[in-house]
Amino acid sequence: MKTSSHFFRSDAWVKARRLTLVVAVGLLIAAAWLAASSRMVSHAAPVITITPISWDVIGLDSQIAITSTLGPSSYPVGARVCNNGDTAATNLVATLVWSTATPNTLINITGPVSHTLSSLAPSSCVDFYYNVEVTRNSTAFDTSRLYNIQVSGTGFSTISYTNPFLLYVERLNRYQNPSLLNKKLVGPSLVNLGSLYTYTLNIANTTPISYSQLVNGFSQSVSIFRLERVSASYSIPITGTNNTVYVDACGWQRDPYAANARSCVGPIPDRFPDGVVGGNMNINFVVRVINTGNTVLNPLIYGFTSPITGTARYQYEFNTGTTLGVQAVDPNPLTPAATVTKSASVDQAAINQNLTYSIVVKNTGTANLTNMTVSDSFPLAVDTVSASSALSSSSTGNVIGTVTLNTASRSLTVTGISLTPGQTATYTVLVRVNSSATVNATINNTATLTCTYNNVNCGGTSSDSFRVSGSVLPPTG
Repeated sequence: MKTSSHFFRSDAWVKARRLTLVVAVGLLIAAAWLAASSRMVSHAAPVITITPISWDVIGLDSQIAITSTLGPSSYPVGARVCNNGDTAATNLVATLVWSTATPNTLINITGPVSHTLSSLAPSSCVDFYYNVEVTRNSTAFDTSRLYNIQVSGTGFSTISYTNPFLLYVERLNRYQNPSLLNKKLVGPSLVNLGSLYTYTLNIANTTPISYSQLVNGFSQSVSIFRLERVSASYSIPITGTNNTVYVDACGWQRDPYAANARSCVGPIPDRFPDGVVGGNMNINFVVRVINTGNTVLNPLIYGFTSPITGTARYQYEFNTGTTLGVQAVDPNPLTPAATVTKSASVDQAAINQNLTYSIVVKNTGTANLTNMTVSDSFPLAVDTVSASSALSSSSTGNVIGTVTLNTASRSLTVTGISLTPGQTATYTVLVRVNSSATVNATINNTATLTCTYNNVNCGGTSSDSFRVSGSVLPPTG
C-alpha cells in the first residue's frame, strides 16, 4: 500500500521538530525570566513622594498696628515624605527653599531650614516641619512668598513639589471664646537634648466652633523643639481625627494662580462629611529636643471659620491655653579640656650648641576644640633657628594651624589650631644657645595655650629648662 508523503514524516524530521519546540519553549521561559528579573531590578529602589501638610495662609492680628504684641506670628510649614519603593532611602535631607520670584523680607524661617534623616524604610513616611515667622508690622498684610520643599538622598533623584506654593499673610480676627471650659497645654517642663517628648493640648467648649480650615500647633520663643508628628481628635465630627497640624475639611484651593485661590472648592473629605471640623479638641505633639536652653510654648489655634455657624472669616483663638515654660538640658554635656606640654631635648647645653623644644597640644576632653592658639617667647640666651609642626591625625576636624616664628623677637605663635578628642599637634622649635648665656645658669621657658569653648577656658601653660654648661662650642654660623 502506498502512503502519501503529505502524512508521512521520517523519524529524523520528528526529532528535529521536537528539538525546535523544546528550544522555542526554553527561549520563551528565559525571556519571561529576564523580563521578571528586569522588573524586580527596576523596582528595587526607593520611590519617594512629597505632600504638603500645612496651610499656606498665615497672618497677624488684624489690629497689629495698635496691639503689636498680641496674636500669633510664628507658623508651622511642613511636608510629608513617603517611601513607596521596596528598599530603604538613606541620607535624606529636606530643605525649605524660597523662590527668587517673590522676595519678601517680612516672611522668614526661624530655626533649621533643613532636616536630615538617616534612613526611611519602605512603605513608611516622615513629616518635616519648619517654623516660619511673620514680621509684626502691618506692612506684612497681603504680602506673600513662594516656597518649595526639596528632598535629596541616596538611591533616588532629588524631588520637590511640582509647583511652588505661596504663603499669604492674612488679617486674623482675634476671638476670645466665652464658652471655653478648659484650656491646657500639658507636658514636661524639663527635657533632655536629643530625646522625644509628647505635649498635649486639650480644649473644651460649651458652644463648639466649627472650622472649614483649622491649624493646631504651638509656637516657641526659642527654637528648642523640632515637631515630628501630630495626632488629633475632635468632637466635630464626633469621629474626627487627623495626623498633621493642618485640617482641610472643605477641599481648599491652594493653587496660588487659580481664580478661586484660598477658598473652599471641594471635594469634601469623607472623614469630614459636613465640611467642618472643631469643637472639643485633643492634640498630641511629638517633638524632638534639638537645642539646649529655655523656651516658652504657646498654643496656636487658628483657621477659617465655617459659614454654617456664622460669617466665614479668618480668626485665631486668643485664649487657647496658658503658656508652658520649658528648659532643655544636655544630659551628657561635652567636656572641653586640653593640655600643653613643653620639653627641652637636653638637660644641659653648651654655648653655641643647638637643642630643640617640643610643644605638644592635646585635646583631652570630649568636645571638638577649634581656633586654639599657642604662644611662646624664648629667653635672650637662645636664638631661634627654625620651627616645624605635625599632627597625630589629619582626619576631618584636625587643623595644625598657622605657625609663625619671629627670629628677631625670639617668639613663636601658632593660630587656628583645631583638634578632635584624643588628637595631638606637635610643634618643634630649633634654638641655639648664644654667647649671652651665663655658665651654669638655668634657662627657663614657658609655652601658653589659649583655648575657649562656649565661654569656658580650657587653656594652660607648660615650662621646661636646661642648664648652661661650662664648655663653649665653636660657632656654627
